[in-house]
Formats: sequence, structure tokens, C-alpha cells
Amino acid sequence: DVLAHSYGTNVANRVLRSFCGIDTDVPSRLQTAFCKFRSLVLWEPMIFGDTSVGFSCALVNRMPLDINIGAMANRGGVPWKESMFYNPADYGQCERGVAVYAATGDLLLDIPLTTEVLYHYVPQASLSVDPTWGG
Repeated sequence: DVLAHSYGTNVANRVLRSFCGIDTDVPSRLQTAFCKFRSLVLWEPMIFGDTSVGFSCALVNRMPLDINIGAMANRGGVPWKESMFYNPADYGQCERGVAVYAATGDLLLDIPLTTEVLYHYVPQASLSVDPTWGG
């Protein structure tokens, strides 16, 4: 079972992609070790389109005092690897489910975009939107 928050969801997604064998350009070094997610819980995930379309980058970079170095890396990154544009269940992963928590007050997360991408690729997922935090 895996629990990930915010940018940690990118790490969980990359590991899960490796377990699914999706990235044929990257050989999996995990064949003999732990290689299955039973369930996946994501808090305020950035992997359902928000980061890959530059949503969080634009919001942070418009602030006058510094530059968001982490988001700059995403601009030149690989959006198809940074986003969950696949259903883990199709690869025998997350058989106990995928649960997602999102708060309306999270300025780096676009709730309608997250909802649309989540249900398009992982239709059996459970989404909880918290309207009390920042709503």
C-alpha cells in the first residue's frame, strides 16, 4: 500500500509506471523485488494534468520574489511520464483501489482538471473533494 502527497505523487507514479512496464525505454531494475501496489492513496496529487500543463508553474512563477526551480524542471520534463495517463488496474496494480483527496483551497491544484483526468484514466477511483479547506 502506498500513500503519497503533492510532489510525492510524482514519485509514486514513476515507480508505479515501472511496475506496470509502461516505460519501455527504461529497464525495470525491480523485477525481483517488491513490485506491486495493492492500493494507492494520493493527497493533493499533481499527476492528473496539473503539472504537465504548467498550471502550478504559472501560478508560482508569477510571484515577484523568486523562481520556482522545481516547476521549471517540469516544463522541460516528460509530461507523459509525469502524469497518470493510464489505468493501473489494466496492469494488475492497485487491485484494492485508488483513492484521491483534493482540497478546494489548494492553489496548485485545479479540481475540475484533476477530476476529469482522474475519471478518464482511472474510472474506478474514489475522489474526495474537501470544500472546507479554503473553500
